[in-house]
Amino acid sequence: MEELADYYYLGFYQKVATDGSKPEIPEEGQFMVYRSNLALGKVDYVINQTRRGDSPMAKGINILANVMKMEDNDTKVKYITDNFDIQAKNGSQYYTICIAICYLLCNKPGDALELIHDLKHPEAGMIRIQALLALDRPELASEEIPNISNKALSDIAQGVVAIRTQENLNKAINDLLDQHDRYSQLVSPLLDSLIATCRFLLNEKELAIGDLAQDVNQFPNDPNVIINDFVLSIPSADAKQISDKVALVNSTKCQYSSNIAQMLEQFDQKAAEIAE
Repeated sequence: MEELADYYYLGFYQKVATDGSKPEIPEEGQFMVYRSNLALGKVDYVINQTRRGDSPMAKGINILANVMKMEDNDTKVKYITDNFDIQAKNGSQYYTICIAICYLLCNKPGDALELIHDLKHPEAGMIRIQALLALDRPELASEEIPNISNKALSDIAQGVVAIRTQENLNKAINDLLDQHDRYSQLVSPLLDSLIATCRFLLNEKELAIGDLAQDVNQFPNDPNVIINDFVLSIPSADAKQISDKVALVNSTKCQYSSNIAQMLEQFDQKAAEIAE
């Protein structure tokens, strides 16, 4: 189970979905398989698999999967509220993790933090880090890293925080590269995107492009890959190429694409003001 957890936390989702699809796998493994299938875009499949699930874990996964299909944050919040089960929350850390992720997906980091503030599961620590970064508290997010017991997830968390603060980037990338070398026969858009971003911030653009090259071909629809490929291509792209890549980023409908759309809208407004 420890190896499966490492695969999961490092973003080797296809490996998890394949290796974890065994009848005798414990609940923790089932949770990782469901989450990996969601990461692979198999949202409808997961909804169908968990629709009649009796366990709190299955109920949590089903809520998360349905929220992932929604675009409007108010709709997401209403769905979470209407389907929230306090008994499931009190009886399952996996249910609580799913609901906390739902709150992150609808831009409610404070609610995610409140829900998961005392949970000891490694992924709960990662969610607290994401919530604290969303609340612009990187110093508190850094304090959570030592509390994450899984080394693979701790390295991912360290990379995320280093990218946000632009501090300790060399240590972060060295630990991420160690994980990359450890599983060199596998490809992870998550791991490679973090490495590429660290390299970009360290002014190692050509190495960053190389880190993403295989992912661009193998995972063309992954939001992390699309966004990082867009950023790395800006200096050498012409106007049409940038426009095409912005459209591709927006098509992911992730939080980052929403931020880019807002920035572009602000840019257009400012350009119109200057032209008047």
